[in-house]
Amino acid sequence: MWDLDDKTKYKKLFEFEIDKIYTWGSSKDKERREEIRQKACGNNLVPRNRSYAFRISIYIYPHRKPCLDIENTVKLILDSFSKKIVNQDNSEYPDCWFYEDDCYPNVKVIEVGAAGEVDSEYNEKMVVEVFECL
Repeated sequence: MWDLDDKTKYKKLFEFEIDKIYTWGSSKDKERREEIRQKACGNNLVPRNRSYAFRISIYIYPHRKPCLDIENTVKLILDSFSKKIVNQDNSEYPDCWFYEDDCYPNVKVIEVGAAGEVDSEYNEKMVVEVFECL
């Protein structure tokens, strides 16, 4: 298995927070990817064309409607950093890409889970940590 906190195998590059839970498959996907890029790449320089790992911690309101398809959170985040998708989106953040495409060996580990519950749907958030695989 893997332990993203093992500094001999992974180097944490940065983390960012989104004050909503976004999932893939909406007419707003491009807009949401832009927000993810803005949050992630504002002050962070990321080495390109390496192998990456992502930890996505979701803080969710337990009574939300409709229920959350947690696996759909991953695709939107990974697509946000693909050079192919950045170009396709004609992004305002053209340098905010890590890899040509979000497949192996560019993305080696994706850890996603509900990290906690919040008291209102207005307090939901995602915390995304980006690691380089050593």
